[in-house]
Amino acid sequence: MFWIIAFDCAARVDRAPVFLARLRKTRFEASAQAVQGNADAQFFLGSIYLLPQKDIGEGLKWLRLSAEQGMQDAQLLLGKAYMEGSKELPRDPVQGICGCG
Repeated sequence: MFWIIAFDCAARVDRAPVFLARLRKTRFEASAQAVQGNADAQFFLGSIYLLPQKDIGEGLKWLRLSAEQGMQDAQLLLGKAYMEGSKELPRDPVQGICGCG
Protein backbone atom coordinates (compact mmCIF):
# COMPACT_ATOMS: atom_id res chain seq x y z
CA MET A 1 0.00 0.00 0.00
CA PHE A 2 2.66 2.53 1.02
CA TRP A 3 4.99 1.83 -1.88
CA ILE A 4 2.18 2.33 -4.41
CA ILE A 5 1.71 5.89 -3.15
CA ALA A 6 5.43 6.61 -3.35
CA PHE A 7 6.01 5.18 -6.81
CA ASP A 8 2.85 6.74 -8.24
CA CYS A 9 4.30 10.17 -7.52
CA ALA A 10 7.82 9.23 -8.61
CA ALA A 11 6.61 8.65 -12.16
CA ARG A 12 5.98 12.38 -12.53
CA VAL A 13 9.36 14.10 -12.65
CA ASP A 14 7.81 17.55 -12.97
CA ARG A 15 6.18 17.02 -9.59
CA ALA A 16 9.35 16.27 -7.63
CA PRO A 17 8.60 18.67 -4.73
CA VAL A 18 5.13 17.16 -4.36
CA PHE A 19 6.63 13.67 -4.46
CA LEU A 20 9.20 14.44 -1.76
CA ALA A 21 6.61 15.97 0.55
CA ARG A 22 4.27 13.03 0.04
CA LEU A 23 7.09 10.53 0.57
CA ARG A 24 8.06 12.17 3.89
CA LYS A 25 4.45 12.02 5.05
CA THR A 26 4.09 8.42 3.90
CA ARG A 27 7.35 7.42 5.63
CA PHE A 28 6.15 9.04 8.86
CA GLU A 29 2.82 7.19 8.68
CA ALA A 30 4.57 3.92 7.78
CA SER A 31 6.95 4.30 10.73
CA ALA A 32 4.07 4.53 13.15
CA GLN A 33 2.37 1.48 11.67
CA ALA A 34 5.62 -0.51 11.38
CA VAL A 35 6.28 -0.11 15.09
CA GLN A 36 2.81 -1.55 15.70
CA GLY A 37 3.72 -4.64 13.64
CA ASN A 38 2.19 -3.87 10.23
CA ALA A 39 4.11 -6.11 7.79
CA ASP A 40 3.35 -3.88 4.77
CA ALA A 41 4.67 -0.82 6.57
CA GLN A 42 7.75 -2.72 7.71
CA PHE A 43 8.41 -3.82 4.12
CA PHE A 44 8.01 -0.23 2.89
CA LEU A 45 10.46 1.12 5.46
CA GLY A 46 12.94 -1.66 4.84
CA SER A 47 12.81 -0.99 1.12
CA ILE A 48 13.36 2.75 1.34
CA TYR A 49 16.34 2.25 3.66
CA LEU A 50 17.87 -0.69 1.81
CA LEU A 51 17.34 -0.06 -1.90
CA PRO A 52 19.29 3.18 -2.21
CA GLN A 53 21.71 1.70 0.36
CA LYS A 54 20.89 4.62 2.61
CA ASP A 55 20.96 2.65 5.88
CA ILE A 56 21.44 -1.06 5.30
CA GLY A 57 21.20 -2.04 8.97
CA GLU A 58 17.88 -0.26 9.43
CA GLY A 59 16.57 -1.64 6.14
CA LEU A 60 17.46 -5.20 7.12
CA LYS A 61 15.82 -4.77 10.51
CA TRP A 62 12.46 -3.78 9.01
CA LEU A 63 12.63 -6.33 6.19
CA ARG A 64 13.43 -9.11 8.65
CA LEU A 65 10.43 -8.19 10.83
CA SER A 66 8.17 -8.17 7.79
CA ALA A 67 9.62 -11.43 6.42
CA GLU A 68 9.09 -13.16 9.77
CA GLN A 69 5.38 -12.37 9.43
CA GLY A 70 5.30 -14.17 6.08
CA MET A 71 5.50 -11.14 3.76
CA GLN A 72 6.82 -12.76 0.57
CA ASP A 73 8.09 -9.52 -0.97
CA ALA A 74 10.16 -8.87 2.15
CA GLN A 75 11.50 -12.43 2.08
CA LEU A 76 12.52 -12.02 -1.55
CA LEU A 77 14.22 -8.64 -1.05
CA LEU A 78 15.95 -9.83 2.10
CA GLY A 79 17.20 -12.95 0.34
CA LYS A 80 18.40 -10.89 -2.63
CA ALA A 81 20.28 -8.51 -0.33
CA TYR A 82 22.12 -11.41 1.34
CA MET A 83 22.83 -13.14 -1.99
CA GLU A 84 24.34 -10.01 -3.55
CA GLY A 85 25.96 -8.46 -0.48
CA SER A 86 27.42 -4.96 -0.36
CA LYS A 87 30.12 -2.99 1.42
CA GLU A 88 28.13 -2.99 4.66
CA LEU A 89 26.53 -6.42 4.23
CA PRO A 90 28.71 -9.47 3.66
CA ARG A 91 27.42 -11.86 1.01
CA ASP A 92 25.74 -14.82 2.73
CA PRO A 93 24.17 -17.36 0.35
CA VAL A 94 22.81 -19.50 3.21
CA GLN A 95 20.73 -16.64 4.61
CA GLY A 96 19.97 -15.54 1.05
CA ILE A 97 18.39 -18.89 0.22
CA CYS A 98 16.46 -18.91 3.49
CA GLY A 99 15.10 -15.43 2.75
CA CYS A 100 14.47 -14.88 6.42
CA GLY A 101 17.72 -13.36 7.57
